Amino acid sequence: MRAARKIHLGDCVDFLSGYPFKSDQFNTDADGIPVIRIRDVKPGRSSTYYSGIYDPKYIISDGDYIIGMDGEFALSRWSGGQAILNQRVCSLRSTSSDVLLSYVARFLPPVLKSIEDATPFATVKHLSVKTLRNIELEVPSLSEQRRIVSTLDEVDALRAKHRAAIALLDDLTQSTFLDLFATGNSEWPETTVEGLTQKHKGSIRTGPFGSQLLHEEFTDSGIPVLGIDNAVHNEFRWGERRYITETKYEHLKRYTVFPGDVLITIMGTCGRCAVVPDDIPTAINTKHLCCITLDQRKCLPEFLHSYFLMHPASRSYLTRTAKGAIMTGLNMGIIKELPVRLPPISLQQEYVNQLHQIRASKEFQERRLSALDELFTSIQHRSFSGASGITKSLRRT
Repeated sequence: MRAARKIHLGDCVDFLSGYPFKSDQFNTDADGIPVIRIRDVKPGRSSTYYSGIYDPKYIISDGDYIIGMDGEFALSRWSGGQAILNQRVCSLRSTSSDVLLSYVARFLPPVLKSIEDATPFATVKHLSVKTLRNIELEVPSLSEQRRIVSTLDEVDALRAKHRAAIALLDDLTQSTFLDLFATGNSEWPETTVEGLTQKHKGSIRTGPFGSQLLHEEFTDSGIPVLGIDNAVHNEFRWGERRYITETKYEHLKRYTVFPGDVLITIMGTCGRCAVVPDDIPTAINTKHLCCITLDQRKCLPEFLHSYFLMHPASRSYLTRTAKGAIMTGLNMGIIKELPVRLPPISLQQEYVNQLHQIRASKEFQERRLSALDELFTSIQHRSFSGASGITKSLRRT
């Protein structure tokens, strides 16, 4: 068996950078040929067209590999038909019969991520063709290359199936909610979010402002402080851990969050929503969150969470009132006045029961996907060497 050898990518791949086509000849009316910009690399498709003159050498077709050279150094396989490469997008063409392009494509993603992470901070990170050409690749026999690619392809296909299953379960959650509640019922009482809360002061609240809680008062342990990162994925997750001392907590008790509270982000990334889990320890929320303690005899937290994110009436109200889809003007007053046509608690409970079943299926799929991700990474790590070549190439460039 022939021993593996090390070469530079420039010895087996031709990297072609795109052309700076004039943006005044771009359109979205399907007039001309699709043009691939940085944002089109990951999805592998483009809805922007170019109607001017171009050199045919910049044309790529389905199945061609491309790399985004700015920001996130992503590699993908194009699936949007014939298109042309705009500037800062690079295509890969094989120049060697001894190296499979598919082998190079399986090797490159973790390498590109390493280069991206090692690139000094800038407003936009730039990748050069020279850096790509200087990356070292260990090349085994063609049969071994085919075996590695085939194995990774099989695992990747399984990952894709689980990702698709997760997406379908997300769609099922939305369709289940809309089927039960979107058309509404004229007999259901109309109220507001404020009308659904417990009847005590502070049932809708934000966290401590200004000098009430300073950044330097955060500690490494103690009472958790919840922020945007705990709700940004539209489900509760532990993100960055922040704490305050128990002594400080005694002064901020009125900002305590409780199991079943609904959290809505009102600063930074606005308009995200999560339900506080039952096993939450004693904790408070920051000023970046609106925290809602519901009267659960009227409204279940999971219903309000889904209503806020998915109901057409909610989305229309928030878009209109909170200054657009990005909700730059979302605040506690707007949330209080959000209109809700309230279904019977029994129907809300029926939805919650179905939601729990869907979530159990989704968690199973996510566990399988996580295991496959680990397997894929392990195979990739064992199959490819050349990490030292990354560092060398960065030094040379």
